[in-house]
Amino acid sequence: MKYFLIFISTLLCLACMGKSEKNEPNTTVVGSAKETKEAIKNTRKGFITYTMEGKTYKYDNINWKKSKIKNEEDLRLRILQSQLPNVEFKFPEIRKALSKGEGNFKIPDLNRGLKQLQLKFFDETRVVDNRLNKHIVFRKGEIQAKLSGNNFTMSFTGEGGPMVDKTITFPISGSININI
Repeated sequence: MKYFLIFISTLLCLACMGKSEKNEPNTTVVGSAKETKEAIKNTRKGFITYTMEGKTYKYDNINWKKSKIKNEEDLRLRILQSQLPNVEFKFPEIRKALSKGEGNFKIPDLNRGLKQLQLKFFDETRVVDNRLNKHIVFRKGEIQAKLSGNNFTMSFTGEGGPMVDKTITFPISGSININI
């Protein structure tokens, strides 16, 4: 009987602890990972934070096995984190564009003489009629970028919208800090 009471007490304690974790208040932050050794390890390679369509996305547990960073004449990022939109960024001719280490760029900027910067997001969970509208494009705004050694930082503010439906626009802002 004594062991039975200890067993039941342990089960009740575990059940109560599980309930208290489930009753945490909801926030508008999507994808914020709890501080674990793996999250800290992944954060050292970089992080991304941005706000789009009223939600703030934090990439602090990036899947670096599937994410890609290509740093040659062009910088190309493809960042993946479970349950968050994919982030794709292309910075053509980065060394030439950031010859002074940093720069400010307007999107669209057809007069700068270099290929266009591209910032895109793909949100699989976005409810839309046309699958192509799950692709969000940063269409208009400003990008501030800095390249220092192997560290690339960027902040962006502007507007974008679905790839196919250019009549829909909404604010997009955020920052990227990646070791390339």
